[in-house]
Amino acid sequence: MRFSIIAMLSLCIGLATPGSAQTWKDIFGQVTGAHGRSGDAHHVVDENEAARGLKQALEIGARSAIARASKKNGFFGNPLIRIQLPKTIRSTGKVLRRIGLGTAVDRFDRAMNRAAEQASSQALPILTDAVKGLTIKDALSILRGGHTAATDFLRMKTSDRLRKELKPIITAAMQQTGVTHRYEQLMDQAGPFLQITGQQPQHLDDYVTDQTLAGLFTLIAQQETKIRTDPVARTTRLLKKVFGSLTKTTAQQRSSRRD
Repeated sequence: MRFSIIAMLSLCIGLATPGSAQTWKDIFGQVTGAHGRSGDAHHVVDENEAARGLKQALEIGARSAIARASKKNGFFGNPLIRIQLPKTIRSTGKVLRRIGLGTAVDRFDRAMNRAAEQASSQALPILTDAVKGLTIKDALSILRGGHTAATDFLRMKTSDRLRKELKPIITAAMQQTGVTHRYEQLMDQAGPFLQITGQQPQHLDDYVTDQTLAGLFTLIAQQETKIRTDPVARTTRLLKKVFGSLTKTTAQQRSSRRD
């Protein structure tokens, strides 16, 4: 049985920490909805719905990111997340190409991105576990944030675990695709130049792992921004309700400040 509007307000205020009732109004206006019409059930968004809507948005973002990144050319064919050559190879690239190793550099570049594509699918369970652990307090704080606030929260919660669990997968994928062997060959060829410039070879496993995570979170942030700003991206009734009300309330607050 639904609480009445008054009962729900009383409950929210009674359970809230200092300032949280105002926070709820800041997010969705009154609990009656963005239009402020009492009893307009279509626009009423309560705390549980807000939390579920945010979790759904994050889960959709994570699944979309994994699907895009883990397919062939998910990294290599996407300029937004393509893993660039390590600094040591970029700095010696012209030298390596002049001595006939241009093809080897290109093959290394492609294989490195292939390793990221192979490992990306393994990130989904970790990301979804973190989404399930979101509390109502987390959700309200995130909803008030910027266009990538949820992604930033997810990155903070999962980066260490993702790095730990994906690194051995990426290492194995690089060995399988020949990345490690090609890198060692290129570093041997570039050795004299690196000594002259005082550069040290980068730890390839760490580099590709970090770049893989950066690419995944870039795609998740992209999807979150779409859901927050583009009604077409809100593909479920819950997303339409939560983010639609949020958008209307934000617009009303801006209009009120201008007035």
